[in-house]
Amino acid sequence: QAGVDHVRIRVKDEANEALFQNLDRQIEDCLNNGVIPVLAYQAHEFKEDPTEETMRDVTEWWRTVAEHY
Repeated sequence: QAGVDHVRIRVKDEANEALFQNLDRQIEDCLNNGVIPVLAYQAHEFKEDPTEETMRDVTEWWRTVAEHY
């Protein structure tokens, strides 16, 4: 009713089963209420130290999340 059609869910945690349990619930709540959930990974380590290693870590995080969803 307020005109909000999406919400950004900021994530800093490791992509593991505990995170997915929380995200699954949040995403389901969004979809059940007509709100589009948008995941945003903070990737603090990469922002602070943009190396090949930290880029691989971010890529692996997104790969794990993408495979789950």
